[in-house]
Amino acid sequence: GTSVQQRLIRIRSAQGTELGQALFANSITITPGTVTVETDEEGFIVHALTDESADIDAIGEMGDRVSELEKAA
Repeated sequence: GTSVQQRLIRIRSAQGTELGQALFANSITITPGTVTVETDEEGFIVHALTDESADIDAIGEMGDRVSELEKAA
C-alpha cells in the first residue's frame, strides 16, 4: 500500500478572481489525501498525506483547468 508521508506544500494560485481561487482551493480539498489549510494572495498551503497526493504538477494542472473555466465565465 501507499505509505503515509505527511507534509505541507505551497501551491501558487494563478486565478484572477476570488471565485477562481475558492474553486481551486476547494478542488484541492475534495481530492483524496489533500486539504487546503491556508490561503493568501500568492496561493495556498496544502496538507498532503502521501507522496502521490503531494504531486505539485498534478495540482498545478488542476489549477490550469480552473483558470480556463474562469476565463470562459
